[in-house]
Amino acid sequence: MRVITVSDDKTVLSELELLKKNTSFQFDYYTGSRNSLDVISFLFLKQQGYAIIDNDFLKNDTVKVISLLKQLNDQLNILFITSDNSVALGREICPLGVLLYLIKPFEYGTLKEALISFNKVGTQLTD
Repeated sequence: MRVITVSDDKTVLSELELLKKNTSFQFDYYTGSRNSLDVISFLFLKQQGYAIIDNDFLKNDTVKVISLLKQLNDQLNILFITSDNSVALGREICPLGVLLYLIKPFEYGTLKEALISFNKVGTQLTD
C-alpha cells in the first residue's frame, strides 16, 4: 500500500517511518511549500489511493484542498489529522468524504491500526 503524506509533524512522520520499517507500506512525503496549489499538484501527480493530510500544515486552505482533490479524484481516500478540535472544522471536513478524522495528539499506533485496517479492506474488495 502506498500513502502520500502532507505533514511536517515530527511525531506523525516518525510513526510512519516505524510503520514503513515493519510493513510493506510505502510513503511519499510532502513537506515543501504550504501553497495549496503546490500541494494539490503533488497529490494529483502521485495519483495514489490514500493520502494523509495534516490540517496544521495547510492551515486555512485544508477544506479547499480536500474539496478540490475529491473533485479531481473521488476515489482518493483521505485520512485527516489536526490539532484543531473545533466542531466547526469537523462540520466542514466530514461532508467532504474523509475516511478517518483524527485529532492530535492521538495515541501511538492509531495511525498504524487505521492504515492496516484500510489495507485489509481494500485487499478484500479487490480480490
